[in-house]
Amino acid sequence: MMDTMVLRTADITTETDLNGDFLKDGLLHCGVCGEPKERLFSGGQLLPGLKLYKHPLMCACERKARETEERRLLEQKHESEVQRLKEKCFDHRIMGSWTFEQSILDDQKLKIGRKYVENWPDVLQKDLGLLLWGKVGTGKTYFAASIANALLYKEVPVRMTNLAAIMNCRYEERADLIKSFRQYDLLIIDDFGMERDTSFGMETVYQVIDGRYLDHKPLILTTNLSLVALKNPPDIDHRRIYDRVLEMTTGVRFLGANLREVQSKARKETLDQILK
Repeated sequence: MMDTMVLRTADITTETDLNGDFLKDGLLHCGVCGEPKERLFSGGQLLPGLKLYKHPLMCACERKARETEERRLLEQKHESEVQRLKEKCFDHRIMGSWTFEQSILDDQKLKIGRKYVENWPDVLQKDLGLLLWGKVGTGKTYFAASIANALLYKEVPVRMTNLAAIMNCRYEERADLIKSFRQYDLLIIDDFGMERDTSFGMETVYQVIDGRYLDHKPLILTTNLSLVALKNPPDIDHRRIYDRVLEMTTGVRFLGANLREVQSKARKETLDQILK
């Protein structure tokens, strides 16, 4: 029985069967790009009057269509993976939309963030972390989330959370949560230093920080604490945490106006215009 993929030019009985294509030297050709859409089997000879079996051949149009479809499927797979990583990364969905492109941070901060992402292979290999410090509302969290989203687009596993959320977990879940951080190439802890100041709280913080240190994986922290406060801890429990943080990270200071107040003022002005 003839293979279903084998074609015979002799099977074409009318011009309608060609669907815009044409015959040339006994082979079917594409009516758009002009390339052949079939080929003789190896060793075959094209002789007048003989029904020679041929096999399909992709013309330029079909190759382009296949490449386009393959790119579409790859992009679809990529977008699906990025979305999956985002769902695992952020505690709050809105952070998944924070990017450098939409940021109101100054150019120097944007340059630092983009360079960190561009040089990620070296950052990961050398375990280079960041300590984002400054007053409330200066853009530290937005900056950290923008780094996360840029890396997630590269399909790098990132987790962004805060220590308060960790300590609010049930006791039996907390150890598993801290252990799960090991699967992420980058861990971002937001609002470091705002956790409860208890022996239990200090031990939990140390476990998270020390885990990254032992795994030789980068850590990004945002904090309202100053470098002076970090370098002059009030007691031994804080010292062992702060010393490790300062060893693992490079400080980036955030100055300027409270961006939350700026954005709030802009929204109010927009609403005033609407109401008028």
